Amino acid sequence: MWWIWRSRCQDIFQPADSWSDVKVAGLSRALNVELLSLNKGTVFQKFSVVTNFWSPPPMDYCKVDCDASIFRELHLVGFGCVLRNALGSWILGCNGTCPVWSIFRCKLLAIWNGLMLAWEAGCKKDLLCRNWEVNFSWINREAKSVADCLTKKGAHSNTDYCLWNASSDELDKLLRSDSSRID
Repeated sequence: MWWIWRSRCQDIFQPADSWSDVKVAGLSRALNVELLSLNKGTVFQKFSVVTNFWSPPPMDYCKVDCDASIFRELHLVGFGCVLRNALGSWILGCNGTCPVWSIFRCKLLAIWNGLMLAWEAGCKKDLLCRNWEVNFSWINREAKSVADCLTKKGAHSNTDYCLWNASSDELDKLLRSDSSRID
């Protein structure tokens, strides 16, 4: 499944690399092997695929929202991350630029920076002691408006990494908007 997601991103952000017959056949074979290996003793869980609104973490948890975008026409790449509590309040944020890689690598950089942000904010115990469950799902831009705004600011900055200890007026407005329409 990862290969299909990766190829989908390649097609969106690198349209010159189209879906050839060889590529589709190879992806189908890889997916078949992956599903067969997953099906052996694995219980599948149903996860939401599309999220239209920001959803808070459980009480006493924090949530990292990350985003990365490539603005090809401007030759800009940025990432943004925000750490929020269960009430949707700002804890910490970061953003910056990264080299013009594939969108997959940019998103991975955003996730890594988000985890480092949680670590720096003192969530070390949470990161080390909890049973991890990692889910990748499509989240509409409206549901991650704060991370999206930080991403755009990061892409237009000349800074590899900028730590945001406090929110700005613009980000506060987005935080309030997110919290008023929780999914």
